[in-house]
Amino acid sequence: MKTVRELRAALKAKTDEARAHINDAEKFAAVDAEIRAIGEQIERAERLAEIERNAEGRSLTEPGTEGAVEWRSIARGESRAMTVAADGGAIVPEQLASQIQNRVRDISPIRLIANVVNVSSADFTIPVNVRGSASRWSGESGDRNPETATPTIRPVKPTFGEVNAFPVVSNHLLDDSAYDVGGFIVNNAASDFSEAEGAAFVNGNGTDKPTGFLAVTPEAAADATRTAGALQFVETAAAGVIVADDLINLIYKLRAGYRANGVFVMNSTTAAVIHKLKDAEGRFMWADSLAAGQPARLLGYPVAIAEDMPSIASGAFPIAFGDFKAGYTIADRTGVRLIRDEVTRKGFTGFYLSKRVGGIVTDDAAIKLLKIKA
Repeated sequence: MKTVRELRAALKAKTDEARAHINDAEKFAAVDAEIRAIGEQIERAERLAEIERNAEGRSLTEPGTEGAVEWRSIARGESRAMTVAADGGAIVPEQLASQIQNRVRDISPIRLIANVVNVSSADFTIPVNVRGSASRWSGESGDRNPETATPTIRPVKPTFGEVNAFPVVSNHLLDDSAYDVGGFIVNNAASDFSEAEGAAFVNGNGTDKPTGFLAVTPEAAADATRTAGALQFVETAAAGVIVADDLINLIYKLRAGYRANGVFVMNSTTAAVIHKLKDAEGRFMWADSLAAGQPARLLGYPVAIAEDMPSIASGAFPIAFGDFKAGYTIADRTGVRLIRDEVTRKGFTGFYLSKRVGGIVTDDAAIKLLKIKA
């Protein structure tokens, strides 16, 4: 039995032969019949390989055989499931694009804790209640007619940018039916997307990218008196170092309603320092997770490791604490675009994938920062 690679080589040779007989209807029909037969052999060989992999527990991609077949068709430029986008490229089918989105979510720390919404256009505005409406008490026969104060609504609009990835694979591997091309595209695109997003969600300046939660200069002023989008900071007691009391002060700077969903965010370098802190009785404040997939906890609150957070240094903001579901919104434009590139590198096929992502601080009272005293 011929391998898929041998069958594809035979298919290419027959295609060249058919091209040579384009003006001879009888010979062209004969070659065309052979091409169809080879195509059927390739389909059977690929299906057999998938059956064998499934029997051994080696399925190609998360959604199963159907997704694996479609990814391989897309990779080889054979898929008819993709629609051409108005601005070029092709739109990856939703069920396949969701594999990339789900993988990005799994490895992107800010996505796991922030509010994530799907939008159909960049013209998306979030109304934020800056000053809540007043309320009053009344007795059984008291006056209920007078109006209360009207809340102040501030429109917040995420800034968007296009994040892209360009994984490249050799054509020999694409011809190998045993190669997990779907997994390759998903994992590489998700890794590139999450790395770019991680930096933008923390430090993005809002120019062709999301606005990070550290983009607006933090201020010491109380809630409702700061610059819109600026987070409040708590300064450490001593210069250049963090002690246990600093973390406690940070926690209780946040209002109780937000503390219920509080999460610490820091990078690994800072985590290594905080991990060693002890309270007045010599007990470690950091508790490692006892279950797979669960975050470590600091003073009872989960810790998210975001490598793009600043490290401990004079004047830096190495730790954030707050309710990120309330405080930061990530807006995903629907759809992932794909452009195949077989020209740039001979013998290789590149997959240019892109999607539009936005981000913005929605409630600047929901997240607090720890500032290192200079």
